[in-house]
Amino acid sequence: PNAETVLVPVGGRRDTIAFKVSGISMEPKISDGDVILVEPAESFESIPANKVVVAQLSPDGDVVCKRLRRQGATTVLASDNPEGRIIPVTAENICWIGVVVKRISEL
Repeated sequence: PNAETVLVPVGGRRDTIAFKVSGISMEPKISDGDVILVEPAESFESIPANKVVVAQLSPDGDVVCKRLRRQGATTVLASDNPEGRIIPVTAENICWIGVVVKRISEL
């Protein structure tokens, strides 16, 4: 899934980033074409389990929207859609991560 950055609607925090979602991996909650507002996380460890996040996996790698799941010592980025992929992650292999704070559906 690719993410396209878009202008943040009025009222967002200064560090809020808006992304246009491409793909169906987070359906039914987040659909292809939705705009999501993302606030950068203080740290990987500070994000509570089951939050929807946007993460860049390497400096020139994919930007993905997934649900952060913690399972014991293992953390994964998982799709809500059962057809989507699961990505095992650590703080060391994520370049940037933010928490989705709002979804704006396309009409």
